This record gives sequence, structure tokens and C-alpha cells, in this order.
Amino acid sequence: MEQSKFIEKWRQQGRESYKGIKDDFIIRACIEHDFNDGAVQRYLEQYKTDEKYKGLKDFEWSEVQTRQDVKAQRQRQAQNRERQRQQRENEEKRA
Repeated sequence: MEQSKFIEKWRQQGRESYKGIKDDFIIRACIEHDFNDGAVQRYLEQYKTDEKYKGLKDFEWSEVQTRQDVKAQRQRQAQNRERQRQQRENEEKRA
């Protein structure tokens, strides 16, 4: 099998079975294991996604907001309220 096809096959399989692993990592694994299908598979098996986590979005569990995030969100909300207030005033002036 041609090396580029071999790498593409493993990149595709990596997207499906090995969540969180980047393409560069898979390419490096293919090269380090001399494009040996069995060796690459055994190496990547340790990074396989557990069945109980399949279907979950990556980092779904981590929705904690930092203080800066909360502050930025409040500022955006305040700006939106001010913009809406100004729009209402402009509409009242026109009427």
C-alpha cells in the first residue's frame, strides 16, 4: 500500500475511533512504526475512546466560566441593553 494512502486510511480511522488525537500524531505514529498496519493499530489502541464516552462532545463536562468570562458576558449584555435603549429613543423621536 502506498504510504500516503496508508496515512489517509489511519487519519480517517483516527477521526472515528480516537477522539482528541490530531492528524500529526497519527502521521508520526505511522512513520515511527514503518507503516506496519498491526504495529500502528497496537500503538493507537491505547488512545482509543472508551465505549461509555462515545457520542459525548469533547470537553462537554467542562462548562465552567472564569471571572473574566462572566465579566465580559455582563459587559456585552449591558452594551446590548444600551443599544436597544438608544434605538427605542430614536424611534420615539421619529414618531
